[in-house]
Amino acid sequence: MNNNHIAKNFVYGDNFKIGYNVIIEEDVVVGNNVTIGHNVVLKSGSVIGDNVIFADYTCTTGACIIGDNINIRTQAVISKGVILEDSVYIGPGVMTNHTKHVTYMRDNIKKEILITRIGYGSIIGSRVEILAGASICPHVMIGGTSLATKEITETGIYFGMPAKLYGKLPNEYFLKGESKQYYFNEKIIKKYLPYLKK
Repeated sequence: MNNNHIAKNFVYGDNFKIGYNVIIEEDVVVGNNVTIGHNVVLKSGSVIGDNVIFADYTCTTGACIIGDNINIRTQAVISKGVILEDSVYIGPGVMTNHTKHVTYMRDNIKKEILITRIGYGSIIGSRVEILAGASICPHVMIGGTSLATKEITETGIYFGMPAKLYGKLPNEYFLKGESKQYYFNEKIIKKYLPYLKK
């Protein structure tokens, strides 16, 4: 018995593969050639493109956009409000965030969700943390256990807490082409991202 719990309106494409103990909530859309490992959770409003791999124990925490040709490794968390452009590699244990403020039990703090974007062809190393609202340009490599706190506008290799430019990205890491442009539609924003900062 696989113990999967899958919403009735789940939409998926051709060549879809799924492991055991998977939870897929309502309004999740998955493209073609997608592999979901064991113990994966895809929360409501997650939109996933073609040729995507979710390793075991990964999850999305709400409405997010995951482009084409993405590899998400074990225990990575893709939070609501996150956009992964095409051909991104997310290492094991990567943590993305969707809000700068802890509003739990604090009614005087305004709730606010920020868009976090990881650019085309970027490589995010193991256990990197990416804070809410960070925007990473295409072709960036962030070394393991680093902390990305803000906009990264220059291609290169980044390390540290906070992550700082270390050097140039070797030519063999550059991918040809570019990503499709991804944005949240109004229906998803209204239903799942009501506190989105525009």
